[in-house]
Amino acid sequence: MRRNSILAFLLIISLLCPTYAVKKFKFGSVMLGGNYGIGNNGHSDGQLDIRINYPSEEYYNWSFGVSYGSGLLYPDVPDDMIFYDELFIRYTEIHEWNDWNIDMLVGYEFFPYKKINPYVQTGIGFWNFSIIATDETGVIIRKKVKGSKDRTGFKIPLVIGTQYNITSYLGINGFIKFTMYPNDLEWEQIQHYPISDTNYVSAGSWRGYFHFGLGVCFNFFTTTHEDSDKDGVWNEFDYCPDTPPYTFVDERGCTRPLAEVRKGKEVYEEITTQFKEKGKYITNEIFFAFNSSKIESPASFSILAQIAKILNENHTWIIEIRGHTDSIGSEKYNLDLSQKRADAVKKFIVSKYGILAHRLIAVGFGETDPIADNGTSEGRARNRRVEFVIRK
Repeated sequence: MRRNSILAFLLIISLLCPTYAVKKFKFGSVMLGGNYGIGNNGHSDGQLDIRINYPSEEYYNWSFGVSYGSGLLYPDVPDDMIFYDELFIRYTEIHEWNDWNIDMLVGYEFFPYKKINPYVQTGIGFWNFSIIATDETGVIIRKKVKGSKDRTGFKIPLVIGTQYNITSYLGINGFIKFTMYPNDLEWEQIQHYPISDTNYVSAGSWRGYFHFGLGVCFNFFTTTHEDSDKDGVWNEFDYCPDTPPYTFVDERGCTRPLAEVRKGKEVYEEITTQFKEKGKYITNEIFFAFNSSKIESPASFSILAQIAKILNENHTWIIEIRGHTDSIGSEKYNLDLSQKRADAVKKFIVSKYGILAHRLIAVGFGETDPIADNGTSEGRARNRRVEFVIRK
């Protein structure tokens, strides 16, 4: 009872501690600790529990727990486990036990980013026990324990716990676990001479329906980015942070005007003029999803349709598609993103309009060839562009 009182006290204290915000996305926790069961004989063992948060729903988690133990249990064996052999020798003391337990759970964390994080979990589990017992004279017999035919029993755990984070990466975890055991514990007693018997006892009453656990948690994080207005553009890149949630926006996080979708004839004339005068067409109106190579917006499709039309009119032309970015982010990241976007433009024209792939060359330049000042939002917007260059 003293040990149970200490565990309960730690759980109460942890609930009263102040909270703090965690800036990163919590990936999961690994818990090392022990748990103690309230049963006819008591039961304690070590436990390894890995709790992983879902990538897109940080409040939900799944966990895999495993425990294995070996040690001395209390000698007051319950009546339904006492055995008398044909010589009326009474076998009562469980001298040593070892077992394994596996839990597979899903759960919900109430405050994954705060210092105090209560959670609940449930799922399924499996158990297995084996026992070595002694008689009153000290002679050792072996009692093989099995649940159902395969020596493994089924269980349904329900966990109510709280994690107190000492730091962002280190915490203390306390929990109470109620376990329902649909299988009885079936154990066969085999002695030194040919006699055996099979008894049944509730696995829950022997091991304990309730367990109290305490352990040390190691937290793991991955980087995350806030998006306050839920428009798909991270706050640090959002020049219009107050757009209504889920508004269709451009890469800057600003609402796209309806006027951007121009008539095909107007776009065709603009592209043709630039090709004649400069040998290339530069546009900021091919819109990609933020931080992605996915092409979006009807304006993008209109421009690409006119590029395909001009290629069909000029059968000998070979066009180089050049992708460019601003300077936000690493140079390597921007180079990779610009190449992916150039590839996406080429793939769209080839698949949508039947242009031969060898007539299009996709090249990513990243941030290496700016045409405006990357120190201003307007300059960065101009630098995020696609160029179509005639190469005959």
